[in-house]
Amino acid sequence: MTTKDKIKSVIDSMTTLIKPGFFAGSLQALNIEKIDVYPAALFIQPISGKYVIDTQMKKQSNVFIWFAVVNSERLHGTGEQVNVDEENMHLFVQNFIKTYNQSAHFEKLKEVNWEFTTDRLDANLSGIILTFTAKEIAGYSVC
Repeated sequence: MTTKDKIKSVIDSMTTLIKPGFFAGSLQALNIEKIDVYPAALFIQPISGKYVIDTQMKKQSNVFIWFAVVNSERLHGTGEQVNVDEENMHLFVQNFIKTYNQSAHFEKLKEVNWEFTTDRLDANLSGIILTFTAKEIAGYSVC
């Protein structure tokens, strides 16, 4: 399984009332304007990482995930002020981290960088961006 497949399995296992749509690709390949399922988990393909080599070779990928919701003010053109409930987004992200830490794919996260953002990448979206290093539990034998 790729890192993308493992992250998708974590998101599919989340115990939330609304399951996020999962979209993956490079920043250039993701057509954010055409995503029609929200909330959305936008997984930006790892562009860097490292291999840790002992008796096994384990991949550690730098992960960038954006949990996004629609900024309805722009989409509907109502002109009224629309605020994304940051606390609810944090609860959603905490559920992802809890599910991630319970998965058999990666070492448990001890810290995750986050940023609450609006209109990132010139889209009509708001949400929380997570960045962390996904460290595989199972590696490949080097013997």
